[in-house]
Amino acid sequence: MSEFKRPAQKWKLDILNASFLCCTPIIAIIGLYWYTLNHGISWREILIFFIMYLMSGISITAGYHRLFSHRSHTASWPLRLFYAIFGAAAFQNSIINWCNDHRIHHLKTDTDEDPYSIIRGFFWAHMGWVMISEGEKKLTEVEDLQNDPILVWQDRHIFKIGGFSGIILPGLMGALIIGGISGFLGGLIWGGLVRLVFVHHGTFLINSGAHYWGKQNYSTKDTSKDSRILSIFTFGEGYHNFHHTFQADYRNGHKWYHWDPTKWWINICSMMKMTSNLHKVPNWAIENAKMK
Repeated sequence: MSEFKRPAQKWKLDILNASFLCCTPIIAIIGLYWYTLNHGISWREILIFFIMYLMSGISITAGYHRLFSHRSHTASWPLRLFYAIFGAAAFQNSIINWCNDHRIHHLKTDTDEDPYSIIRGFFWAHMGWVMISEGEKKLTEVEDLQNDPILVWQDRHIFKIGGFSGIILPGLMGALIIGGISGFLGGLIWGGLVRLVFVHHGTFLINSGAHYWGKQNYSTKDTSKDSRILSIFTFGEGYHNFHHTFQADYRNGHKWYHWDPTKWWINICSMMKMTSNLHKVPNWAIENAKMK
């Protein structure tokens, strides 16, 4: 890694993204301290946090990642709409933009063209690449997604949708479950701000930690690694070496005992006829990769 030299090029700080990523944890901590001091913590706040955490987190892993980026399965329009609404609540850009970056990452892993290459350092892969602009990005890899009216709608109104589903909705849940203005603030802080920080850095850890820690059980062609520990915090996305080796598989943890809630969610949705055409790599191909 030390021998890698990136040619000099113009870059500038993305003020909006940098401010958002740096300020949300600070505001979340201050809000959490103030709310706890004045109103305490009950099971209601924790419930709102987990509901929002699960809905926004699974929308990123099952929706943005495995469905839209890799086409590992197909999904009905109500489920795609769910992913569009609650994926926006994660404030990680629109599905179209997210998938464009992610597909380039897989095509150009560990090269100069990889948007979040670990070769440029842990911080860069984790969040630095979002905070720095290196010129206009072109949507070269997502022509298929631009034909989906749900995704086009989300891309056009991403900030409005995210603002409602990620901030206002958890506040309304707080007003309903906890009660009053204090309940609204509790829902906004726990289900909005605190939850957002957890989802952000859970996702970011796949770009950074999953290319830094773990084992390479299936391929050594790039820096991707499998980490059971990371899978616990990322809805099963920590089996990253498997994923880079078999990108079209809807599973990241392919064995039944692998902690992969996203895989289980897709399976449950399949039982409910909301997902179909689940792609699985045959066992002989997996064993062949391990032997090599």
